[in-house]
Amino acid sequence: MVPSVRSPLLSHTPFFATLLLSLLFASARLDGVTFTDDSDRVTIEDGGIPNLRSVAGASAEPSGAARRAVVEDEEAREREVRLFIVEEAKQVGAVCLDGSAPGFYYRRGHGRGANKWLLNFRSGAWCTSPWDCYNRSSSLWGSSRHFPDVLPAPGILSAQSDVSPDLYDWNLVIFPYCDGASFSGDRQEPLVFEGAPLFSRGRRILDFLLSHLTARFHMGTAERVLISGCSAGALVVYLHCDYIRHTHIPPSAQVQCLADSGLFLDIPDVSGGRAAQTLFRAVLSIHNVTGSLPSSCLSSRPPEDHYQCFMTAQLLPLLKTPVFVINSNYDLWLLRHALAPPEADPSGALIANCLRKLHTCNQSQLATLQGVRATVTATVTPLLPPTPGGAAAGAGGVQLGAQQQHGVFVFSCLTHCTSHYEDHWLRLTVNNQTLVQAVGNWLTATDSQGSSAGVSQGEFDPALIDCPYPCNSCQVQAGRVPAAPPLLKAEPPQTHGDAPLEAASVGPVKPETAAVQTVV
Repeated sequence: MVPSVRSPLLSHTPFFATLLLSLLFASARLDGVTFTDDSDRVTIEDGGIPNLRSVAGASAEPSGAARRAVVEDEEAREREVRLFIVEEAKQVGAVCLDGSAPGFYYRRGHGRGANKWLLNFRSGAWCTSPWDCYNRSSSLWGSSRHFPDVLPAPGILSAQSDVSPDLYDWNLVIFPYCDGASFSGDRQEPLVFEGAPLFSRGRRILDFLLSHLTARFHMGTAERVLISGCSAGALVVYLHCDYIRHTHIPPSAQVQCLADSGLFLDIPDVSGGRAAQTLFRAVLSIHNVTGSLPSSCLSSRPPEDHYQCFMTAQLLPLLKTPVFVINSNYDLWLLRHALAPPEADPSGALIANCLRKLHTCNQSQLATLQGVRATVTATVTPLLPPTPGGAAAGAGGVQLGAQQQHGVFVFSCLTHCTSHYEDHWLRLTVNNQTLVQAVGNWLTATDSQGSSAGVSQGEFDPALIDCPYPCNSCQVQAGRVPAAPPLLKAEPPQTHGDAPLEAASVGPVKPETAAVQTVV
């Protein structure tokens, strides 16, 4: 065991911070850091950031080849997104379902992105019963004890300029999801199931981690912030984007939001029931999320309909912060869990059997799917700029209006959590713009500071909406979707969620030797 070494904390200057993070996991002696017995988990004492010193008795000047190898290794480490566990959060009850401390993953920005931040909320569905939450509490969706030490960062999160050219050099924070209610629950007393307390404290986790980043890191000097998430993480964006902007981001910073695959809509299922409604009613009942819902929405409907304020159709029109919406007309979560959940179509004969190969659907089934598309399009309509005639714009050719700050990229591919799949992110195309180009054009066109280098590939089109199947660029008519990363074995231990559909976009492989920093 390496002994604890304590010293005064160093000042948090930009120069030293950049040097510090670039060397953080190289061989060194850490001041203000305690190693556990297995030398794997690190505690940063006093809430500080460790001071690294060269190891006494370091070897002589390495050869040219060795120097290049060291540089390449350091560059690889700089691109890693590493875990920080914040033990101090327990003091205010900001804990995961199992009572463990929450955390976040961090990669430092550099160059033009040194004072820009990409905040990303992870996916993972919701738990809807005590049993469901209990099962979840022993997984990485309910306990920080199961968080991997290092996360991959594909697609929009990539540190490679040829993959995410507008955002690769920004500070990246990924918030792992361990509360079961999209960072929105706040039960004072835990649920108890099988003798185990289950804490629903997502809102406290949200507030504590954001405050921690502002106070202990340098997010308090942010110039531009993009708040993003996919699936259940996209619901965080729709619920909390305005709140985060006004509560946790410097007033001088430009703030925007990006929501990927977060249109959770109250559509009837194929048996005539309301599967999505049942799910979200259960989330409200279990987690006490009412305090996270818009007061204007709650006041306009009776308590039994408050679940509607946790669903996207009611949240989108209330957003004041500019948002870029990424969604499929035929989103797999919407089709599998709202339109045709197993309880509504147990044999698959009504529609479920044709969802992966749309060319096998009959006319009645296709009409049902086009009804879903119509609902998706109607939901994003409030974000579209008006046409000269006064109506909301449709797809293609729309000029950026003086006040227009929103963007929409709605495509016709059978998928979910698109921006985290590198193949989707780089190749999905609507109106001759790929997704990466569309997001880049939006960021460039709406840059109030004129500081976006960007990769603008043309004029920003705020209303990129694909035509209905079979007119699309996804080849779903042949039963194919763009290639995705290998699927992760682990997924939330419940059946009413999104993670099984998007595991490839969030699936880390835990390195054997990675070091976790525990901030106390």
